[in-house]
Amino acid sequence: MKLLSLLSVIALTGAPAVTAGPSAASALTCPPAVAKVTAVAAEVADGLDLTSCGAPKTVVADDIAVAIPAPGTGVMAIGVQTDGSDAHLTVQTDAEGVVSVTVEDHAAVTAPQRAAAVSRCKDNAVHVQGVKWYASPTYRINTSERRPSNLSSATWTNLITQSWSTVKNGTDGCGLTRALAVPGRIGAATTVDANMSGNTCTKPDAHSVIDFGNLTGSTLGLTCVVFKTHSGHDEILRADVRLDSSSRAWITNPKGCTGSRFDARSVLTHELGHAVGLAHAVERGGNDLTMSPQITACNASARLFGAGDLTSLYSLYKK
Repeated sequence: MKLLSLLSVIALTGAPAVTAGPSAASALTCPPAVAKVTAVAAEVADGLDLTSCGAPKTVVADDIAVAIPAPGTGVMAIGVQTDGSDAHLTVQTDAEGVVSVTVEDHAAVTAPQRAAAVSRCKDNAVHVQGVKWYASPTYRINTSERRPSNLSSATWTNLITQSWSTVKNGTDGCGLTRALAVPGRIGAATTVDANMSGNTCTKPDAHSVIDFGNLTGSTLGLTCVVFKTHSGHDEILRADVRLDSSSRAWITNPKGCTGSRFDARSVLTHELGHAVGLAHAVERGGNDLTMSPQITACNASARLFGAGDLTSLYSLYKK
């Protein structure tokens, strides 16, 4: 039986956080039913004590999941969808082994603002995840495995380089400039995989990886951000980025695009934004911000940042 058909929680999306809130029965205990399964819903996992529950479990919320991280660390799973039903799940384990789970409900603010006539060059709202890089990461790129047949290794590498340049330099389509110091670089090709299985962020390793792989549902791209809290701030330790290779049709040039094909560079730029700490912006439809939770077919406007994307990046990495 499929796990996601057994566990149901509210749809997740990227605006104000809604914490599941442990019940008296689950807080700092291990309910008998939990001890017998390998995955639990978000509202059940929140407040679990791993010292009582033994081996770590996987937390599931809607169509994404996160393997419960080691004490003292956390993992954010955040993705972009074809339909705007954005996914954002954060699971954190404190130093004593107690799990906290946060889901974000983007839909609560999306509906009344979706039709708002605000240009991507006028929308300056800041949307960040509350984590950032303090070290300078090297993103390893898997250029050979699960790559769509219409993308050569050289083309895929070039797309990654272009998208990373947009994030690194805050390249926008609005004529704006900001003095940025975004850490990180793109490394050499590798066969190391992102730590993902379907829409699950699995146990992390020592690498930050960009690759293609099988994602489920309407998910175009997924980012798993591993972080640690210390000295009063949340520091990103690693970030994996994956674009869907299950049945997705990708394009590299939007000119003449028709049908259900998606611009790889736009989705990759969006996910790399998550990898450095940007959250989802409000979905307004059309050519809105790069970090809005929906990217529609044949739309390449997310290749370059809008005003709010750049303002958000500047709030984290001002030079």
